[in-house]
Amino acid sequence: MKRSILGIVGLTAAILPLTAPAQPVPTNPTGYLVIRVNVGALEDGSTPPGGVPPATGDLPGGVKPAPAPAPTKPNPNDLGRSVVAVVPYKKIDVRHFYPLKGAGAVPFTQNPKAFAAITPHTHAQTWGGNFLYADGTTVQVYPIREKSIERDVLALHEKWLKNRTFDGIYDLAAAALGAGMLDEATKYLDEMVKLIDTKKEANPPTRVADAARAWVAIKDKLNAGLPASGDEDRWQAALRAAAVAEGQHYSLIHWGDTAVSPETVGRRLDTLETNFRAFYLIHALLGHPMKFPEKRMLAVLADKPSDVARLRDALDGEPVTADAFYSPTHNIVVLAPERTDPVGRAFERIMASEFQHGWNRDDLLLGKAPPVKDKTTPVEITRIMTLTLADKRVELAAELGAASREGTRQLYTTLGLLPRHVDLPQWVGAGAASTQHCPHGPAILPAPTAGIAISLVPGYGMPNYVLSRKYRELYLPKDPKEKQKIPTPDAILRNLLLDKYHDAVRTGVDVEPLRNPQKPKEVPLFGGGPAVTPPVGPGPRPFPGTDPDGGPGPRPFPGPGPRPTPLPGTEEPDPQAEQRAFTAALEMKAETLAWALTYYLQKTRLAALHKFYAEFDKMPRDMKLDRNLTLIAFCKAFGLANPDGTVNEPEFRKFASAWMDAVAGVTPPGIEVPLTAFMTDVKTDPGVGGPMGTPNP
Repeated sequence: MKRSILGIVGLTAAILPLTAPAQPVPTNPTGYLVIRVNVGALEDGSTPPGGVPPATGDLPGGVKPAPAPAPTKPNPNDLGRSVVAVVPYKKIDVRHFYPLKGAGAVPFTQNPKAFAAITPHTHAQTWGGNFLYADGTTVQVYPIREKSIERDVLALHEKWLKNRTFDGIYDLAAAALGAGMLDEATKYLDEMVKLIDTKKEANPPTRVADAARAWVAIKDKLNAGLPASGDEDRWQAALRAAAVAEGQHYSLIHWGDTAVSPETVGRRLDTLETNFRAFYLIHALLGHPMKFPEKRMLAVLADKPSDVARLRDALDGEPVTADAFYSPTHNIVVLAPERTDPVGRAFERIMASEFQHGWNRDDLLLGKAPPVKDKTTPVEITRIMTLTLADKRVELAAELGAASREGTRQLYTTLGLLPRHVDLPQWVGAGAASTQHCPHGPAILPAPTAGIAISLVPGYGMPNYVLSRKYRELYLPKDPKEKQKIPTPDAILRNLLLDKYHDAVRTGVDVEPLRNPQKPKEVPLFGGGPAVTPPVGPGPRPFPGTDPDGGPGPRPFPGPGPRPTPLPGTEEPDPQAEQRAFTAALEMKAETLAWALTYYLQKTRLAALHKFYAEFDKMPRDMKLDRNLTLIAFCKAFGLANPDGTVNEPEFRKFASAWMDAVAGVTPPGIEVPLTAFMTDVKTDPGVGGPMGTPNP
């Protein structure tokens, strides 16, 4: 079966593995374990903390765990109340809990060997070795075996070395970038330049020649550090923060070791730096060498989740969509220390409750099982180990999502592509940020399918795996009756350019009312549960630091987007959950269309897109823009205007149809996992178990 190189980052379980590379790469994974934690079931008490799970499947190893009572409230289908973790692994096998020899050795008779354990792939992490648990309701696992996107990229490079084609090396660079292999992507771009120099008599395709020129223009500057902005001390004092951590291109203001560990601060900086590199590599592949900032950019890591609302309020920030927000006025990104969506916060509360029982998170992540004593059974140990592993991976995915979305939005302003002091249409900023966003997932598959979609790799430069699926759900429905309700492409484009879809989020009135006759009960935003859209409030309070008492606490902040979930114990009853879920559906549609148009233009008309952005510099500062000015500016930038400046309607309709047809042809990356895969695989797979019943012979 012939395969496209670019299809690697969107491979599904049905695709056959590629030929292994000539030299094995031990640091690359041999598979991926998908862990789904049903937060709703845990909150309902299906398996109480420290409880024993039901025996529902087979386990290798020759040991039969004792049967357990059924859960009190099984709710395995609650996809909207789930967190999902993807764990690359080197192997999964059955092993003893404790060493049989050397220091810490435990006698064989007291050393359980009934449980499967995961060995991580060390290229991405040094922690791991956790024993695995699954009960089919609160915790489910799904192994994707013999799959390594990283190894497949390396294998294709080995094949490319035999024929060295121009298109082949371009696609390899794009595939490596999509897989998050930035070092390999730069290596392949270097090989592209050498290939052009070697084959001087040949004419490389335009995209290859443009990419090579762009790469040569930025290569030496990409890893060069930038000087400090000079504003770090002022902002540290204004925010009453404890410290500033310096990176190559960022200064991260934070509240010191008492709030976050040095490891966390370093990881946040690394994530921002990785997104920075990816931004320039993406544009180099598009043949557009981007200029570089003159000074380091500023980011803030909030002290606690409840501070995010107050900071957003004071800094006049944009909506919180991915556990972070961007303030164009001050050109600052503020990162939440934890997930801010309801499901993520609920999971954090559950894990905090677990660790109050005395579990050591660091030891669990290193695969160190605590002693089996008193009421601590091997079953309980495997359960907390699996939850802790999922918690760590969910944390890393959220950090990547925040940096990739808001870090990209900041870059667009820092480089002068989007102005700081113009009240931009919301779709413009959302679209720019979403093109590089790596959502923390999962995406809920539409009915009648019961399942989720996830990404195994970051997907830099690839379609947004959540929004590309949402686009197909909204504008490529299978039901003929639904197709008839879809507005014409030119009507959709006009509504988008006039920012009517984001207006709908604020007003609660859908632009396409016939398509939403009923308010949905639950529509997760980026897989994080229903987004919370508070009402518009009064003007901002004084900036923190000018108010000695810190003000009366965060008030509902203006604009759409989820507000951080309150700290445990401070939640209030929420009688308007259904309305918020409906608002979340409107927000998802607005984000989807903003991504769809910007992604299309970035891939096909990048120079014209930047020309359109430049038009905003000519518009009045700090004033609400006339929406028609945006429409006319767009038409001028893309050749859709008449000589008198009005919209050329035939050309506008043609452009709109071409746009929607092109996005309809985009294959969403990632994999789709049916709910049945979680429910059945743990019963039959002899390689993944946990305490799930009678082992296979």
